[in-house]
Amino acid sequence: VIELGAGIGLPGLLCAQMGASKAVITDYDPKVVSHVFENAKKCSVPECTGICLDWTKYDKDAAGHEQLYGVVLAADILYDGGIVKDLVDTVEYVMQPCGLLLISHQQRRSLVLDDMKIPTVVEEDVSFQKFRKLILARGFFMRILGERESPGFPGSMMMLGFSRDKERLELSLIHNR
Repeated sequence: VIELGAGIGLPGLLCAQMGASKAVITDYDPKVVSHVFENAKKCSVPECTGICLDWTKYDKDAAGHEQLYGVVLAADILYDGGIVKDLVDTVEYVMQPCGLLLISHQQRRSLVLDDMKIPTVVEEDVSFQKFRKLILARGFFMRILGERESPGFPGSMMMLGFSRDKERLELSLIHNR
């Protein structure tokens, strides 16, 4: 398992605690990686490591990036449309050919610049739509694994699965119920 853009790293730490043979927690900020790794040690979470990974500058030859992962996790990372292509490139690089990408996403209204460069709020979740369009164009299938309205925040919270292996995606849907 590898978690991208980990922040506090809860999904990756949880997978390690539940028996993943290896959990790698990544973020572009070395301080974040250090804090997550320290938390893993303090909580006696086995088989958990942290590495710095910047999707815009990742080094394909760097130590720790050579393994392809069966499960890629991402929680609340689709808030900036400018990183979508780099994120999809990174997913393709780190994930096994028939791997599974699990993303939790809070739908958001987007702030965009109009023709006069004035910020305007639009109802559409521009970053998510951009991500969805690009990853589907790259041959992935998508399944909504769960969805509910967000308490206190407009828009729904979703758990999404993506894979190039449609059968694996169907199995993840069955196991989720």
